[in-house]
Amino acid sequence: MTGSPVHDALSGEFIGALELHTDSEWFWYSDLAHYVERYHVPLEAIFIDHARAHHWTPPALSTEDLIEIADTLEALDTEHAEGAQGCPS
Repeated sequence: MTGSPVHDALSGEFIGALELHTDSEWFWYSDLAHYVERYHVPLEAIFIDHARAHHWTPPALSTEDLIEIADTLEALDTEHAEGAQGCPS
């Protein structure tokens, strides 16, 4: 969880706290379900096939998996921060 509030981009309705979900292969934000349910936002067929193949249940992640995910997210955050340096605000 980030602690950041998420509001519906169209209605302004409060959705909840922003969370990042993963099954160790895919990442998605917690508000995705809201947009799929409320606005019938289509998902990529490859994601649907992947979820269906895993019986719609994400696997339990090991400590090693969680460390690898955290390292990946930290690297992405660092890349983003470095790319943003020198950019006008």
